[in-house]
Amino acid sequence: MIHTSVQSQTFLFSYTPVIYQEYLLVINPDAGVANDLSYTQKKAADMMGSPSRHTDTFITVASFFANAEAEDQIAKDIKCSLKSKLRPSFIWLDNYGCNPASGCIYIKSKPVAYLRAIQQAIYPTLAISSAIEKSKKVNFVKEPHVVIARTNRKKVAELWQQFKDKKYENKFIVDSLYLLRKNVAEDTCELVAEIKL
Repeated sequence: MIHTSVQSQTFLFSYTPVIYQEYLLVINPDAGVANDLSYTQKKAADMMGSPSRHTDTFITVASFFANAEAEDQIAKDIKCSLKSKLRPSFIWLDNYGCNPASGCIYIKSKPVAYLRAIQQAIYPTLAISSAIEKSKKVNFVKEPHVVIARTNRKKVAELWQQFKDKKYENKFIVDSLYLLRKNVAEDTCELVAEIKL
């Protein structure tokens, strides 16, 4: 009779959880336009009677959650998806808008067709990337804009009375997009990559 002994073996797998962070793909105006927008944002804060806090002066094209370890690859993939599809172009900032539901007053941007072309060019890359968190959808901003003030519904209705008849016009050349990593705890964004058009 042959006796066989089975030894139990313990296999240790090292598992590192994937850390997903929020990323923004944005258009930055030139320094002169950014300074002008910062001044307008400060005036809005003064009108609300709240301390002026830093508000970014960029136009968000898309936002998504992705693996923080793969952000360099995401930037390269976006660059490839835009290559030869888009050229530098003027963006016009044209008058104020208000979204009472989100408590946001903003400055509209155009041409809408150019902004949509950016979104359409990057969509396939973000849709198939294994680094993008699939449980949360990629948010393509329907009407890309610059946020001037964000507050609660009651205050935004009052503030809108101050802005609704004001005019704003400016323009700048877009020759790059920027991939930013959002730091929710500090309410800031950090530059990951500049993507030249």
